[in-house]
Formats: sequence, structure tokens, C-alpha cells
Amino acid sequence: TLLPVLSPRYLLAVPAGPIAGHMELFRRLGASDFVWDIQPSAEGATRQVTICAQDRPGLVASMAGVFTLNNINILDVQVFTWRNRTALDVFEVTPPPDPIFEAEKWQRAEANLHAVLAGTLDLAAALRPRLEAARRVRPRTARRPHRVRVDNASSSFFTIIEVFTYDFPGLLYSITDVLFRCELDIWVAKIATKVDQVVDVFYVRDLAGQKVDAPERVAAVKEALLQRLPPLDSE
Repeated sequence: TLLPVLSPRYLLAVPAGPIAGHMELFRRLGASDFVWDIQPSAEGATRQVTICAQDRPGLVASMAGVFTLNNINILDVQVFTWRNRTALDVFEVTPPPDPIFEAEKWQRAEANLHAVLAGTLDLAAALRPRLEAARRVRPRTARRPHRVRVDNASSSFFTIIEVFTYDFPGLLYSITDVLFRCELDIWVAKIATKVDQVVDVFYVRDLAGQKVDAPERVAAVKEALLQRLPPLDSE
């Protein structure tokens, strides 16, 4: 029943075993906003959080913001959108800081995400002190300037937005929140961390399902992203 709604990219990227687990998550989802599964890595140093949710604008920003709110650092993320508007997102994260109370921290994070999706928790307000503190911290070594690249040539269906920056608390939330406020829907996301730079790549459409190719809108998205990133010493 589900195979026809799975996107080709999802089927190419995900092995059969995890796909079976994701189908079970979808079965559990029902009419809920989301369900998730949390598994430790083989070494135990990280956690894989697989979230199955009803897709909606701003969902990735909500999830990333809740992790930041709970001091859970995002190392990698794979974002998939099935053809039935189900979001299947896989985050690799650091575990909560206190291992003794890890279960309680995950319960709190789950409750936070339910509250955000229900509209009873103002995530932007809750994160504001932490993000403002991050903007005041300058990187200790010389960094390349922030850069945003918008590509409308490589895909027939999506606008590809690449953000070149350095890592800081709330980075993924900050970028995805800007994309949400620019009324863009994220269909695919990729994160690559090099020695001194992070490259976040997003495949997006506007809320009408169209590419973002009007020059003035491309310029507005670039400016909004650059304004949200912390200033560098050279800026």
C-alpha cells in the first residue's frame, strides 16, 4: 500500500531494513502530529532520532528548534517527504547532556514538540536568549564569509539553496526558520560539516508547489538568510 507513495530519492537512499521500520512508524502515526523512534549508535556516542509526521510548513524548523531548546546538538539530518505528504526525517544528534536523566530529557523534548505543533509553545520566544548569545560569540579562528547560493538550473522541480557558514548553536533552526518565514517548503535537506565550514543544502518549493525563480524573491531569500547568521569579525 505504501510503496507507491515513497519518493524515488527515499527508495534509493534508505536500505530495506530501515524502510520497514519507517512503515511501522507510519502505522503508529495515525492521526497524531508525529511519532518518533530514538536509537543509540553502535558506539553509543550519538542518537538517531527518526520522526514520522504529518507534513506541514515549518516542520523541520520546529524539530530543529526543539532539539536546540533541549541542548541536543544536530550532527546530520535527512529530510524526506513521501507523496502522501508524510514527512520522514532522520536526525543524528548528540545525546542530552546528563545521561542519568536522558529518558526524562527525551520526554521533555517530545512534549515540547507536541506543544510547538499545537501552537501552545512560542518556540521563537523560547529560543531568543540562546540565539542572541550565539550571535555575540565570534569564531576563534578566521573564517570564510557566510555565503548563500540559490540554484534554479540543476533541478526541474526544486530550487536548491546552499548555505555556507560555520557551526553555532541553533544553526539548523535559524536557517529553516528563515525558509519557513519566506514561505518555502523543504522537501530535501543535506548537511555537510568540513573542518572549518558547514554546508547546508535545501531543496525547496514555495507553498504553491513552484520553484523560487523570480529575481527579486531570490534576492530577498538570500538577504534574509545572511541577516539571520551571526556576524563575523570581518563583517
